[in-house]
Order: sequence, then C-alpha cells, then structure tokens
Amino acid sequence: MTKVLYITEDGQTEVEVGLGVSLAEAGVEADVDIQHNCAFNGKCTTCRGRILEGENLLSPFSDTEDQQFKKKGIEPGYRLTCQCKVIGQGEIVVEVFI
Repeated sequence: MTKVLYITEDGQTEVEVGLGVSLAEAGVEADVDIQHNCAFNGKCTTCRGRILEGENLLSPFSDTEDQQFKKKGIEPGYRLTCQCKVIGQGEIVVEVFI
C-alpha cells in the first residue's frame, strides 16, 4: 500500500491506496472533496491537482491529460487525479483544488 496525503482547502487527509487505483477514486472513497464531473474518465478536468511528492510512484502523464490540458488551456504542473494511478509504494502528496 502507498500512503497518499491529500491537501485541500478543508485540511489534510491521509489514505492508504493500493496499486492500480487512481488518486481521484481513492480520495473520493475516503471522503476527500475531489470534483469528478465525468466519472473519472479524464474529460472534465475538475479533479486536477498538483503532485507535490511522489510523482515517480504514479502512472506517466497520459494522452488524455495532454489533450484536455491543451484543449482547456491548463498550464503545466497539474495532473488529472483520475488519470494518476498508483504504480509504486511509498508516499505521495497531492494538492487538490476545489
């Protein structure tokens, strides 16, 4: 299991996340306030956040993210938490915007 620390406007929540699970899905399951208007398919970009630590423990930046960020003019440095799947063990810190 990987420890993920979610930082939101409401505070911080630490969650144990299994391999292959997205940051958005794990966060929502743990009652972290993560917007997800498209059912985690990467189309709405409302679940975007910044990975502050542990980027190497996540799946690479996806084509879906690239296309949506270009389409919506989102600046570099963000990730769609629905597209970030845990691929390694360690600690991840993600700042989620509401």
